Amino acid sequence: MKFVVPITVDDSNLTTNVVNTYSDWSAGTYNLGDKAVEGELVYEVVADPSTTDQPSIGAAATTPTWIVLGYSNIWRMWRDGTDSISDKVDDIEVSVDIPTVITTVAVLGIDAISVTVEMDDSVEGNVYSETQDVSDIGVPDWWSYFFASYEREKALIFDGLPAYFGSGVTVTITISAASPSDTVSAGRVVIGRSIDAGQSLQGITSRNITFSKKERDEFGYLTLINRRTIRVVNYPVMILSTDVDSIQRKAADLSATPTLFIADPTKPETIVFGVLESFDIIINGISVVECSIGVEEF
Repeated sequence: MKFVVPITVDDSNLTTNVVNTYSDWSAGTYNLGDKAVEGELVYEVVADPSTTDQPSIGAAATTPTWIVLGYSNIWRMWRDGTDSISDKVDDIEVSVDIPTVITTVAVLGIDAISVTVEMDDSVEGNVYSETQDVSDIGVPDWWSYFFASYEREKALIFDGLPAYFGSGVTVTITISAASPSDTVSAGRVVIGRSIDAGQSLQGITSRNITFSKKERDEFGYLTLINRRTIRVVNYPVMILSTDVDSIQRKAADLSATPTLFIADPTKPETIVFGVLESFDIIINGISVVECSIGVEEF
């Protein structure tokens, strides 16, 4: 079991070929329904018929003239959860200057053909390079093979990056399209240092919580409102007694920090980007301690 806390990625250390869907805001008149980007966020005009307000100021006004729609296309893959998707026609290529030791890169919510991660040092050159294919998930029969839509693995983990950091160290991630006309996308990219949190055991449980709503009117007719569904995962873990206090304290520090939790890097269903919900300890031995780690998807 591993925890990976993402490093901060912002304008100061990110280079990207992803572009925003909407233009940056500039002073002028915007009409009802117009959209513009300020900072990392997309705003929409709600003033009728128009406004000259700056989006962030208009959104904070007593009577808002703008509302926040969410992060812009550039920043979705670095913010929010795995369903906050950045996309681009042809390959996505991003480079991040690394300010501290990192060991792990995760690319989640992928729609692409492959992902390549490279680490370069200004003195020693390329010190890490790995490509992983985004594998098709197996189909149960020939009918599904020929006629059903293809599902692909949604999480790739690159672990064991060398401990380089400081001026001149860069990680480059290339999310490759099958052809130049294809659109690729990524839901969340995590770069960070993994923390060993013991040995995962059998019996991982996962359940979905849906925020969709079913509403019936006075005549009994049903209206369905489609909203997000998140996962809540419980990991049974065995930890050495000598390590449990340290891991419990690290877990406490993550209680309000979006974190990547990895039970088995080869099984996407055991990988969750979320927040720690619970950390229960069952002390029933001298050398090892059983723990139950609950995680709610971000």
